[in-house]
Amino acid sequence: MPPKKRGAVPPVAIKTPSIKFYRNIAVTFLVLTVALLLAVAYMSVKKVTIRVVAQPVTIQVSAQARVGEQAEDMPHLAGATGRFDVELSRDFQPTGTKEKEVQATGKVIIKNTTNKNQPLVATTRLLAPDGVLYRLKNTVTVPAGGQVETDIYADKPGKASERPLVETEVDKVERLTIPGLFEPMQAKIYAILSAPVSGGAQKVGVVSEEDIKKAKDELRAAALDEGRRLLVAREKASDVMGYAGAIQSITFETIGTDQKEVSAFTVKATAVVVGALYNKDEAIQLVNNRLQDKVARQPVKLALGEAFPEVKVDRVDDGGKWVQLAIAQSGVTYLTENSPAFDPMKFYGKSRADIEAYVRGISGVQDVSVKFRPAWSDVAPRVPEHIEVRVVGE
Repeated sequence: MPPKKRGAVPPVAIKTPSIKFYRNIAVTFLVLTVALLLAVAYMSVKKVTIRVVAQPVTIQVSAQARVGEQAEDMPHLAGATGRFDVELSRDFQPTGTKEKEVQATGKVIIKNTTNKNQPLVATTRLLAPDGVLYRLKNTVTVPAGGQVETDIYADKPGKASERPLVETEVDKVERLTIPGLFEPMQAKIYAILSAPVSGGAQKVGVVSEEDIKKAKDELRAAALDEGRRLLVAREKASDVMGYAGAIQSITFETIGTDQKEVSAFTVKATAVVVGALYNKDEAIQLVNNRLQDKVARQPVKLALGEAFPEVKVDRVDDGGKWVQLAIAQSGVTYLTENSPAFDPMKFYGKSRADIEAYVRGISGVQDVSVKFRPAWSDVAPRVPEHIEVRVVGE
């Protein structure tokens, strides 16, 4: 049987993509490319600058050194030592005062309207209208029909006896009568004030414990100065040499303080003073080296001060062979950009507020400001090269 013939397969229609389809693909690709380029560009320009104002931090160091006989375990300074016996005596004024009642004094004119001379001995009484009594200081003779001026003093001490010049309506002056004369003569021989009676109270010095303490402190300082003068004179030292001294022993004697009222008192001091002349340049170099060693491994900048170190006597040899000095100095350090606290990773993705709070918490920071680029950016990038920290002094 002959095979059947297959029918012809009908053609399949293939739909060709439209131009619009290709255009959409192209546009999408272009948009993605532009977005990627913009993202790359943004990331390449995104930057944060952190400006830190560093606050100075004071550091201190101390060192010990000997002058005189050297020690194996201690630095040595060139110089000389001395031990001196010093005796000083000075007068001082008390600062405390009190008011003391004394007899007020003044002047009177004694008038004699009779035709006979009238002698009056010292201490003759003169009575004021208010009953206050005064006395003549000196013996006088009042000539007949004349007058004489003389000094008087109050019978009792105190301000109550002080008296100003006073006029009355009777004879324009206040009369002082002389009770020792017969009563009829008291109207003819009398006195009037020619100068006020004053000075019924005076301020007198009172030595206090504080006065004695200040006097002793002054003598201690004077004894140290005298020890320095003696050592400098002995060694004929120049200005390149510094001096440090100490008092090994001192005793005081006060004179005049046992009295209740004094105008001055005396204090004597007997002291043993030890001291050392030392090379100032060597002392400065010693403590400056200590400062540099202290910050050698720290990310800070050291500023050495211009002030001279503080030098004191620490110990002395009883035999006078050496003096040990304690030397103290201070310096100032500032933070630098190399500090681990400013590692860029510390700022990755942080906002302005977070950065400022973090930096202000670092010791040695006085102030901080943060600037983003572009301006609308509000967080730090995560690229170390785009995080800049600048540290400036105050």
